[in-house]
Amino acid sequence: MRFWKQRRNMEPAVGYEQARELVREATEPDWTHGTYCLDDREIVETDQYYWFTVGAREFLMDGDAGYAPSGPDPVVDKQTGDLRWLPAHEIGWDPTLRRTPNPSPTCDGPVAPSLGRPPSYEEARELVREATEPGWSHGTYCLDDRNILENDEYYVFTVGAREFLIDGDQSYAIVGGTPIVYKADGRLDWIASPEAGMNESLRSRPNPHPTLRLSAE
Repeated sequence: MRFWKQRRNMEPAVGYEQARELVREATEPDWTHGTYCLDDREIVETDQYYWFTVGAREFLMDGDAGYAPSGPDPVVDKQTGDLRWLPAHEIGWDPTLRRTPNPSPTCDGPVAPSLGRPPSYEEARELVREATEPGWSHGTYCLDDRNILENDEYYVFTVGAREFLIDGDQSYAIVGGTPIVYKADGRLDWIASPEAGMNESLRSRPNPHPTLRLSAE
C-alpha cells in the first residue's frame, strides 16, 4: 500500500473545492470518452487526500457499461495540492477513507443506490438487478449468480448478455465496469472489470440458491 504519511493533526491547506477544480482542469480539456463528468455528489477523502471520480456521464449517471472507465483515479494531497493517480482498489483499502454527502455538488445526477445498512447477498443482488436490468438492450439480460464472489469489503456481480455469459457468443461480450455492493452500507458502485479479475482478495463459492437456471439443470 502506498498510503501517504499520516497527518491526522493538521488542517487541510487545500480545500475540497480547490482540489476539485484542480482535477477538472487536468482532466476535462482533452476528454473524448463520452460526456465528461466529475462526480462530486459525495466528498470522498482520507486523512491525506481527496479522491475524485472522473468518467463518462453515460456510465456514471446512466449506467452504460460501454462507457466504463479503466485505469487509476485522481487524488489530491490536502497539504501540497499535488495531483496523483492511484488504483481504486488501493484507495479503498485506506482505513481512514470516508464519504459524506456534498452540500454543494456541481454534478446533478442521482445519488448512487444504497440500502443504508449492511445487506445480505440476496439484497445486494436485487439492488444490482434493479439498477441494471431496466432498459437493457444488449442481448438478453443476465445476472449470473451461480457463484458468490466477494471479499471482506464488497460483493461482486457479473451482469451481461446471456448470449455471451452462458452461450459463449463473443459478439455479445461487453468491455466495461463490474457492479459491486459494499457490505458496510449496501452502496452500489462500479469497478473496472480487469481490476475485479486481478483482485487477489476475492473469493468464490457456489451459490446454494441461484436465480439463474440453465435448461440442462
